Amino acid sequence: TVTLTEAGAAEVNAGTDLPAFNVTAKSTTGQTSVSTPVEIDPAIDTNEPITLTMTAPPVFVEDATAAGDVVTTVDTVNDPDGADYRYSIDDSVNYAIDAATGTVTLTQAGADLVNAGTDLPAFNVTAKSTTGQTSVRYEYAGRD
Repeated sequence: TVTLTEAGAAEVNAGTDLPAFNVTAKSTTGQTSVSTPVEIDPAIDTNEPITLTMTAPPVFVEDATAAGDVVTTVDTVNDPDGADYRYSIDDSVNYAIDAATGTVTLTQAGADLVNAGTDLPAFNVTAKSTTGQTSVRYEYAGRD
């Protein structure tokens, strides 16, 4: 078994190709054997991060905002490993999210905040690949 070192993991996470290496086997009697160089195929990328951007939120108008008004939608999402996505949000009191599309809408509580003249709180949207290997977070700073 060949295990990636911390330095090797940093190289992979930075998108750098790993160098070829040799494996040496040594018997208890002192005999050794060295493999031919083991090449890492750079075309085989695994666990590449998802990139996610969301549309700019609108400016909500006090006393004219309702539950279901769209806060933001997925602008672009890309997983180089090729997967489908599921979306979640960390504030389900003021916002609702469509887990399949990533569209964020206001709940009644969120609409009530805007209509009372209160700023909306910050939230995070997480896109996770259906393979469960990667996720990314989009941070919304909050405003009305």
